[in-house]
Amino acid sequence: MDNEVSSSNYLSFSFLGLIIKRHLKLILSSIVFFVAISSFITYGVMRPKYTSTTDLLVNQKLSKSQAATQPQQLQADVQRIYTYKDIISSPAIQNTVKKDLAGEPGMTKKPNISVQSQENSQVFSVSATANNPYTASDIANETAKVFQNKIKKMMDVNSVTIVSKATPVLKPTSPYYMLNILAGLLIGLLIGLGASLLSEFNDKSVTNVDYLEGLGLNNLGLIYEIDKSDMKIATNKHGRRIDNHERRV
Repeated sequence: MDNEVSSSNYLSFSFLGLIIKRHLKLILSSIVFFVAISSFITYGVMRPKYTSTTDLLVNQKLSKSQAATQPQQLQADVQRIYTYKDIISSPAIQNTVKKDLAGEPGMTKKPNISVQSQENSQVFSVSATANNPYTASDIANETAKVFQNKIKKMMDVNSVTIVSKATPVLKPTSPYYMLNILAGLLIGLLIGLGASLLSEFNDKSVTNVDYLEGLGLNNLGLIYEIDKSDMKIATNKHGRRIDNHERRV
């Protein structure tokens, strides 16, 4: 049983290898085409984007009489971070940021802002993404500044600290150049193989005796194809065969 399975796998790989060999030009052309397309889109169409991040700490300053409730207050501050995320992304903050930074290169109508936090931590990060690295850092810092000024009026918060300011990061975070090229290569390979298999299965010509036997037909004989360039004998008009050197005389 194992030998039959091994033999079947061998035949499958042999068949696939034969298809690849027959349609190698088609497969290579497909790979080159899709790699070229992905390269053009990645380097010619997509604009590089840059991301900068600032860290914020929001907590409540407790009086001496409230010191006993500090553990509960810390947990409450951690839970409030989810609310702070929504506030930072809201028009109440972002409209002011957009107005303050109007005219900066790469500034869009709606700043691209994301907020991340660690579990059981009062510190959370505000990241800004833009087409210009300096604009990205300005958006992150301005967002932190506007939030720091407005959150005290919106909620019962008396302490907002900017732990670290955003700085320009000159290395783009997107697009992913090599990943896009590899994706184009993989797509080209798959489409090339698919087209080769489709062409092979649509080919109804008889290529071997086994194909006839599989249809229940008898093999009456084989006719070999001879290329004209390999022919060494010619026939004159009277039907007598003459060699090439005789014909030249």
